[in-house]
Amino acid sequence: FFFSVEHKGALKVVSRIGIYYLMIYFGASFGFAVMGRISLLIGRFNDLIEYSAKQYWFATPILLIIMIVVLVLTAKKDKQEA
Repeated sequence: FFFSVEHKGALKVVSRIGIYYLMIYFGASFGFAVMGRISLLIGRFNDLIEYSAKQYWFATPILLIIMIVVLVLTAKKDKQEA
């Protein structure tokens, strides 16, 4: 924090309360954002687990294998060109 005036007396108490209030607010805001993103991640993992079942023709494992094969082939191609 930037202080333009030296804090003495009542101003010191009020500024301390304000600083603590801002720190708690920013911490709670950041925590809320992190928890929201973790909730989205858990939802995506649940979808991946659900789509790996037989009724979806094992979509998740098949797509995972295809992605790995494409990445390996692309890496080999880039290595040969370099």
